[in-house]
Amino acid sequence: MPSSKPRDYSLTLADGTSEQVFPNATYGSFQERFIANPNEAGDLWVNIFGETAGANLQGSFAIPPKTGWVGATTQVINVAAASALVVTAGER
Repeated sequence: MPSSKPRDYSLTLADGTSEQVFPNATYGSFQERFIANPNEAGDLWVNIFGETAGANLQGSFAIPPKTGWVGATTQVINVAAASALVVTAGER
């Protein structure tokens, strides 16, 4: 049974680095994962397939400012940005 309390994985990215935001997981330990880009400017690049995230990298997609992504995957999820950005992320 999934935890009733969301788990916070929020972080601040350094310039140009790809960082892991979610580890591997098993279904049943969460219902969904969410990542939001609360920043005023700058795309957040996400890779939900366990690979390095970044602009123009296979498997990566952009989350524009003030938008987000919600989904369910057990893979490692990595995020990256060209400039330092705040990332809001969690499982519920």
